[in-house]
Amino acid sequence: KRGFGASSKIDLLPFYYSGSLSGDDITLLKAIPGYTALAADELEDDSKTRYGLNARYDVGALTFIGQLLKASDGALDRNGFFVQPSFKASIYEVVYRYNDLEVKLPKVVADSQTWDRTQHIVGLITTLYKGVKLKTEYALNKEDTGGADVRNNEFLAQLELVW
Repeated sequence: KRGFGASSKIDLLPFYYSGSLSGDDITLLKAIPGYTALAADELEDDSKTRYGLNARYDVGALTFIGQLLKASDGALDRNGFFVQPSFKASIYEVVYRYNDLEVKLPKVVADSQTWDRTQHIVGLITTLYKGVKLKTEYALNKEDTGGADVRNNEFLAQLELVW
């Protein structure tokens, strides 16, 4: 964390995780269509890793948040990131978020675990009373399924009570 005067600060958090897959994890991976088509020596890989960077920058009423992530489970590799600017004014906070996930497997329409995804989210957080917030968002989802487009955009409303 680093502050830059009274109204701005930056927070960076690199992360790394390494471990081993269980037998059940390997069985689950081998059931994903396209996974067993990988090179035979890769299929015996029982390692799992996650690494990347979380970042946040606050300046006045603006906040910028982002994350980069690279993940491997055996021979299954995934890359992803998101960026999220937001602006807070009085009792309202307007949020936009862009997510991207790339799965390094052949796309199989019947198995969503193989799909690449992008997502645009627009949200509004309204403070109704101290400790009471109404959070609403609309997500525009786009998946690369290897086949026809999937229509599954989402609207979410959440009432948050904190005491």
